[in-house]
Amino acid sequence: MSQRVVRRIALPMIGLGLVLSALGIAAAWNVHKQQNISSELIAMEVSGVIAIEELHLEMREIRYQINLFLRTQNLNHLVEVARAHDAADELLATAKSLARADQEQELILKVERGYSKFFREFQTLSEKLPASKENSAAMNQRVEISPELQSGLTHLSDEILTDEVLLPLKECISVNKQVVARTNAASQMTAQHLKIGFLLLGLCGGAAGLLMGTVIARAVGQSIVQLDISVRGVAGLLPELLGPVKFSRVGDLEGLEAGLKTVEENISSMVERLQQQEIEILRSEQLARVGQLAAGMAHELRNPLMPMKMLVQAALERKDGEGLKGRSLQIIQDEISRLEKSIQAFLDFARPPIPVKENVAIQDIVQQAFDLVSARANSQAITITLEQPLEHVVLCVDRHQIHQLLLNLILNAMDVLPQGGDIIVSVTPLRLLSPEQSNSSTPSPSHDFYDISEHQAMRIHRAPSKTEMQQVLDWVSLKVTDSGPGIPLESLDKIFDPFVTTKETGTGLGLTICQRIAASHQGTLKAANSPTGGAVFSVLLPCLAS
Repeated sequence: MSQRVVRRIALPMIGLGLVLSALGIAAAWNVHKQQNISSELIAMEVSGVIAIEELHLEMREIRYQINLFLRTQNLNHLVEVARAHDAADELLATAKSLARADQEQELILKVERGYSKFFREFQTLSEKLPASKENSAAMNQRVEISPELQSGLTHLSDEILTDEVLLPLKECISVNKQVVARTNAASQMTAQHLKIGFLLLGLCGGAAGLLMGTVIARAVGQSIVQLDISVRGVAGLLPELLGPVKFSRVGDLEGLEAGLKTVEENISSMVERLQQQEIEILRSEQLARVGQLAAGMAHELRNPLMPMKMLVQAALERKDGEGLKGRSLQIIQDEISRLEKSIQAFLDFARPPIPVKENVAIQDIVQQAFDLVSARANSQAITITLEQPLEHVVLCVDRHQIHQLLLNLILNAMDVLPQGGDIIVSVTPLRLLSPEQSNSSTPSPSHDFYDISEHQAMRIHRAPSKTEMQQVLDWVSLKVTDSGPGIPLESLDKIFDPFVTTKETGTGLGLTICQRIAASHQGTLKAANSPTGGAVFSVLLPCLAS
């Protein structure tokens, strides 16, 4: 089974397992948290109950000691009451701090008021005892107390202590027990809910796993069937070339994998055959180009040879024995020159010379070409306008090749203006975003150019950012524009192909050689028709001055 199929099955199951594990961990953490809360609540309630119970016992002990004193009139019993006072203070403070319910807090406050009242009056009555100002040795002796003092102590024991302290304490004990019972019931309810939750989690987890397994099985089965059908469809296209491909029943993973391996082997074999055929096609194209070159060369050589042959035959047929002279020799010389130019053009096309680059101002090359064609321009009533920056633009180029390129473009423009016209030769420095920014090593119409002639940063498409201004390359645009009829639309796309020409005596290699010269200088040559009429040939060269 392929790793892709394994991943499609394993990943959803792992995801489901992680989800269920996360739910289990969350549930366990919740159980632990609820258990801690319940334990803390129960511990607080139990501590409160214990504190109130002990306080209740201490207050009953105080009442018992007062009753003993009333019967025996022994001062030692009052000393025990004073000692129990300190323990009762601590227990009351503990019970007050642990009280949570509103009813419990109210009862504790009531006990606290009765408790304070009891000990204030007890302190007042104690000061009236006869032995209160004697030494401690008299504490074990019986003392005579007045009826008023006996009535006050009886009132403290039977009314204040019993009604205002012990009875509220009993009620508080009852309330505490009820709170503990409710807390225990809530804890049991929480445990019951958690038990039900874990049970549902187990049932839902199993059901979810079963459902997920069913869905995954259906999805994988459908994918296998679709893949099997696709592979069978591809295999159906191969038998004519490579023979039949056998498969087992639909949905069989092992058979599908074996079929895929067979298809892969057959496709590899077919790719090798296609590569071999591609090599043969390239050879055929090369032979066709050679044949085209030979045919073009034969045509160009036959044209000047025909008048030369006719002149020679005419001279041989003459009976006066005179040879060629005068106009006939001039014609032969002209045709020989034409042959030389054609042969040189073929040599330049078949074996382009390697450019010998040097630093040169493009204005010098333009001026040299203008000087060469100015006489012919005057004779044809052609006005040639030069548009170039005042400062020299230095390029690292082959002077002779760029001169040949520009001269060829100007002469072509003059050939389409036999009745006169205008030719504009313009030189414009440009700034182009760097290849790192444009992901291209050569300019294209989609690049952003900036005209910087005459020290002006005139925006052409959009203003560059500061970073873009730091990463630019300088280029030079050289354009030759004429006012002629323009390039026929059917020839515009193939104007730079070999042996394509619109002139009756042209070889069709001039523009091809010009484009090759531009490419050898990491530049481009483009042709287009001007919206105002005429043709525009644009040469774009990089400023790579060394």
